[in-house]
Amino acid sequence: MTLAVLELVLRWYREGRGRDLPLWRMIYMPWESISQRGEALRAELLSRVSGLDVAIEDDWSEIGGGSMPGTRVRTAVVAIALAPERVVQVEEALRRAATPVIARVGRGKLLLDLRTVFEDQEPILLDALAAALRQTAD
Repeated sequence: MTLAVLELVLRWYREGRGRDLPLWRMIYMPWESISQRGEALRAELLSRVSGLDVAIEDDWSEIGGGSMPGTRVRTAVVAIALAPERVVQVEEALRRAATPVIARVGRGKLLLDLRTVFEDQEPILLDALAAALRQTAD
């Protein structure tokens, strides 16, 4: 299986289709596109869970990894301001969801970078996020 995937990836590069690989699609995703998707996700989230402090903020995606350590790309994140203990609870609930969601905690907020979420995955993300926020509500 591993060799078959490696063969496919190498064939795509040889055919000039390397940019079609998910990693490169994410890296080359324009900031404007990520920001617009974030605004749409913010609006949908606010329609599902009232009383949230949600904003779209500029940030950086860490590409990282062995071949590009420390490389960053400008991004826009969905930033949800919550009480410190609730930020941790929501982040943990997201990791335990049926489809685990990996979020970051920074600046005292829960941060979601849509650069790492394909558009067809957004409904799953919204469902998990709304459930985690309701589950941890006071």
